[in-house]
Amino acid sequence: MLCDKSRVGIVKLHGPATIPLATGTLFRVADRSFIVTAAHAIRDALEEKAGLGLVAISGKIVGLGGSWKCSPLPHDEMDGGLGDIAIFGLAAEQVPLLVGNDFVGLRDMN
Repeated sequence: MLCDKSRVGIVKLHGPATIPLATGTLFRVADRSFIVTAAHAIRDALEEKAGLGLVAISGKIVGLGGSWKCSPLPHDEMDGGLGDIAIFGLAAEQVPLLVGNDFVGLRDMN
């Protein structure tokens, strides 16, 4: 159940159109909330200069303007690019918009 409620869709925003891009998982550690997803999907969208948003369980689209942190590109990694992680820190005002969603936390890692 937690996996279902912590999963969000990530979409590209082109004017009024929303284009499915990826899925992500919501996490919370202490007072910080964030999304984790695949870096290659985020890089591709950012190269297109597309806006990004997430789709909450309620169907509400929450804009993700701001900075993503992505793992290094494959040629920069000793592991040959096995790391493919992007993280986006949610602002405090974005979290209440995720009505119906849950966040995976340290309490869930037992």
